[in-house]
Amino acid sequence: MNGLSQATRCQVMEAATGTHGPHVFYFAEHRRPQIALTIDDAPSRSASKFEELLDLLQTLRLQVSFQVISSHISTEQHMELMRRAVQEGHQLVNHSTEDRPCSGMTKEEFQSDLEACQAVIREYQPASSLWFRPPSGKMNKTMRDVTFRNRFLVTLGDCYTDDPHIEDPTWHSEQLSRAAEPGSVIIIHCPEENSRAQTLSILPQLCDKIRARGMEFVTLDALFDETRREFLFGMHSSGTSEMCTSKVLASDNDANTAISNELAGCPEEASEGHTPPLGGTHAFRHAAIEEDRAETCASNSTVDGRVCVAAPTELPLDDTCSCEFCPAS
Repeated sequence: MNGLSQATRCQVMEAATGTHGPHVFYFAEHRRPQIALTIDDAPSRSASKFEELLDLLQTLRLQVSFQVISSHISTEQHMELMRRAVQEGHQLVNHSTEDRPCSGMTKEEFQSDLEACQAVIREYQPASSLWFRPPSGKMNKTMRDVTFRNRFLVTLGDCYTDDPHIEDPTWHSEQLSRAAEPGSVIIIHCPEENSRAQTLSILPQLCDKIRARGMEFVTLDALFDETRREFLFGMHSSGTSEMCTSKVLASDNDANTAISNELAGCPEEASEGHTPPLGGTHAFRHAAIEEDRAETCASNSTVDGRVCVAAPTELPLDDTCSCEFCPAS
């Protein structure tokens, strides 16, 4: 799949995983020569392998974003290594309490799981940002709603080579470095005693290739610094973490701006000429992916000022869309 364009890869992943929404990001759009290296399932169950990984990252002068499964922090050695990871500048990201999909959970179960993992992360990184990566990369409507209303940004990535199941480190480093662009998010996995050992061989090769192209590795917070500020500003302006259902559109009726604002969840009351504070080309990209799913929209009404995320099909002013793609449904 890395032979496809960046946007096409993300469209395929969104359609396959259900991981989409105004707070979901596969890559950054600012196009600075930066890439985020994200390492899933941290820490390794094997404390010695995780220590070896930290040693390698220190040698390579790499700061990464660890996607933390909190139950993996099971020994005193794990705890000490997590403290070391934070001291050395790595970021910790919520990846659930267990290594299993969350899509079968109820709203209450997922909320509890999200909070439990984040509480563990705060023990090591008290000022940690609210990021979530869904286990197995899959989300459903419940997960989308709960993460949005708890002000989490969700990240997958645009560069992934199924590293747990393919052992060839040279192939991985070549494919990842070829697919990576400014703003990319790369996904690999923590090494274990009897699996994923290739991670330790992928990293030096990948590091050399990416840096030879004039790009640097940064954490998710650094890569998405502007995006995080915009998202949090939009949520704060509303005075609530609930998704706005006013469906306000910009007065210039520009299609890109209109769909961006709709997906962003405008926090203000409907008013002519009002432009919501959170929007942008990223949200429009997500909306465009759903254009071929117009038949799923529950409303065929046409009234100016409101649109469905999925079609986008215009909605009556006194109703909300109940299609599965609209977070307000």
